[in-house]
Amino acid sequence: MLFVDSAEGFLPFQALVGWRHIREADLPHSKPACDVAPGWLALEGLAQTAAILVAKSAGHPPGQSLPVITGIEHCRFRAAPRRGDMLRLRVRLLKRRRHLLMFSGVATVNGAMIASGRFSATHLGTD
Repeated sequence: MLFVDSAEGFLPFQALVGWRHIREADLPHSKPACDVAPGWLALEGLAQTAAILVAKSAGHPPGQSLPVITGIEHCRFRAAPRRGDMLRLRVRLLKRRRHLLMFSGVATVNGAMIASGRFSATHLGTD
């Protein structure tokens, strides 16, 4: 499932901003009256934004590489996204060593930070 609706501010091998509108389908079905989405949704959105950054920077056509998260560090959830929120998912590439990539990411809603963290990833070719 894709958790990034659109992206902007592309700087090859540097940074990208993704956007995700929180919809009814993102909410837990066990509590229909609850309009709070799980916090991991912001983290997954950051990881997918990083994957888009890497694939676009490397010039890979869709489906030609498979990004895999290898670690998550210093992850903090400060607030929960709610139905109707527009998540801004800003990622920066911190370090690149051969196939290992280190990122930092911040998810915000209306300028207020809701989640942040650092994570590492690699990509596997699908040929």
